[in-house]
Order: sequence, then C-alpha cells, then structure tokens
Amino acid sequence: ARIVIDREHTAAETLIARLDALPEYSGVFLTPAEAFLQMRADTLLVVVDTNRPDMVENPQLLESCNRVAVIDHHRRAATYIENAAFNFHEPYASSASELVTELLQYLVEPTDLLREEAGALLAGIVLDTKHFTQRTGGRTFEAAAFLRRSGADTAEVQRLFQGDLKDMVTKYDIIRRAEMYRSNIAVSVVEEPGVDRVAAAQAADDLLTLKGVQASFVIYAAEGAVLMSARSLGEINVQVILEALGGGGNSTTAGARIEDTDPESVRQQCAVALVDADVAGEVATLRRNLLEKTWRVDIAQRTPRTGHSSRDGNRVCGLLRHQHIAQPLARQGQGLGEGVADNGILINGRDPRHLHTVKGDLPIG
Repeated sequence: ARIVIDREHTAAETLIARLDALPEYSGVFLTPAEAFLQMRADTLLVVVDTNRPDMVENPQLLESCNRVAVIDHHRRAATYIENAAFNFHEPYASSASELVTELLQYLVEPTDLLREEAGALLAGIVLDTKHFTQRTGGRTFEAAAFLRRSGADTAEVQRLFQGDLKDMVTKYDIIRRAEMYRSNIAVSVVEEPGVDRVAAAQAADDLLTLKGVQASFVIYAAEGAVLMSARSLGEINVQVILEALGGGGNSTTAGARIEDTDPESVRQQCAVALVDADVAGEVATLRRNLLEKTWRVDIAQRTPRTGHSSRDGNRVCGLLRHQHIAQPLARQGQGLGEGVADNGILINGRDPRHLHTVKGDLPIG
C-alpha cells in the first residue's frame, strides 16, 4: 500500500515525518506524480475524508484509476465520486478516522497496529471533534478506546497539535482583527499574505470560545488564493454557507479556497451567503409554525386562467428576487390558483434580511 500526499502543502508534516521514520513506512509516501507512474490496471485507489472529485489530492489520478473506494463522513455534495467499488459514507460519524478505525476493528487485533498508527488515527478524531466536544457519539468513544488499547499515547497526540511562537502570534493577530456580525458570528479578514493554515484554523476554533459566538469565519490570503476556515458550535451550519462559495466540510467545520479574488471580496460574498442562510432558515421556521397551526393544509396547484380568493384561510406569499419561496396555505383545505389572499406574510425583496407581516391584498400565482 502507498499513501499519496503533497508534502509541500499539508498541515500534517509533523505526523508524516514520524511515520516516515519507521522502517514499516519506508517508501510509503508518494507524490501524485510518483503514484501515477506506479499505478497498474488493478490498482485500488482509496479516497479518504472527501466524496468530491475536485477535493482529492490529485483529480487526474482519480480519473485514471478504474477501482475506487470512498471512506468519508461529509455530507454528500452536488459533485461526488460516482461508481465507487466500495463506499463507506456515514455523515453522522465524527471523522474519517473514526470510520477507518471501525473497519480496522473487524480486520485486525489491537496489537496488530503500530503505536504511531493508532496515535495518528486518534489525533484525527481529536481534531475533528475538538477534543471530544463536538459531533461525538458512542461510536466515537468506542473507536478511541480501541485505539487506546492499540497503544495510542494521548500525550503524544497532544504534542502533534503544538505550534511555535510565530504561529501563536499569528493566531492572536487573526483574533484581534475579528469583527462581530449580528452579535453571534465572528469574522476575521487578513489582507496580508503568508498566514499559516494551521494558525488560521486554530484562530477560528478560539473565536468560538468568545461569549455569545456561535460561528466563526477566518478569511486570509495564502498559496496564491483566498482561503477560508469556518467553525460552528452546531446552531449554524457552516458547511452550507461555504458550499455557496465553492467549499465544503461538515456542519461544524468547513473550509473553502477561492481563486482570482481578494479577502475583502470574499468577505462580501460570505456576508451574502450568511444573509441567504438566514432567510432560508427564517422561511423554514415560518412555514413549520404555520403548518403546526393549520388544521388541514393543501398545497395549491397553479391553475391557468383560474382565479380564487379566500377570506377564511391563511395565505402565505413569499417574494424574494421576484420568485415565490413559500407555498400558499389554506386553513380549510381549499385549492388556490391565481388570485388574491387577504392576509399574508411578505419577505421584503429590497432587504432580504428581515421578515415582516403585512396587511392587505397579496398577489398569489
């Protein structure tokens, strides 16, 4: 088996160096170019921690391989790896390390793993769960217990996350630049290039420790592009927000890379994505509340050249960017075609951040 990784652009160099020093891992780590030369017709390519073809270490290598296995815990994206020979996809798992550990429990004994291997997997779980504080379930602790029995040293795992003084200064400089959005979201923008990815991720984590903050976004220039690191305590789904910008992740941890732009422009795009997410959440809550209060609900069907109005039923018309985003609701189960409802709730198209009730006639259809 071989591991394909670009060692010049990875945050796991400390871990890789420890494994590379072991005789069992001599020649295991390959660059994408080296892996392409060694690939055969019966090669099995195992993709871990992503299900998107554009997020793998080398898309060309994925396209050239006939047999592919996917092990991932992220939500299935619009683009995903199709026709996989093996697909272990569990969005409710804490991490890809947890899924790999579950497979190992069926394949090997705890003593068959090297201490360094067990420690690497435990570090992956610790990283994705923020030290077992987020997305942690019974299976997560079972996996951690198996790795502990396999020799994983928690002190060594903690050392893997240590940084130097320069990284710490960078992290607190990022935190110093943070601004609050709607009192519960912290956004930090760094215009100057050269920010370390690990320091940016740690800054996003630390911003969540501020009182009242439910999500954090760090936007910075690095590697010839603009990178984003987003974190959440769970109330705000940062994955959905960053997917609108071409990124991905899970509900509490996400990232994105945007080419040919600058951090300030990305900050504005992030603000738009946050507004869209707010509106979608408010509309969903509004519709759910109305459904709970309605005895019987018939979703109106659009009927050509047919008008109807009802003064007895509740009507909802959502107008945002000249599109209907809420279905009409009828208390007495009457179908509603093109017509007028007397009372309703309108989304202000000029300012999509606010919902307000309006009296009077609202056009439907």
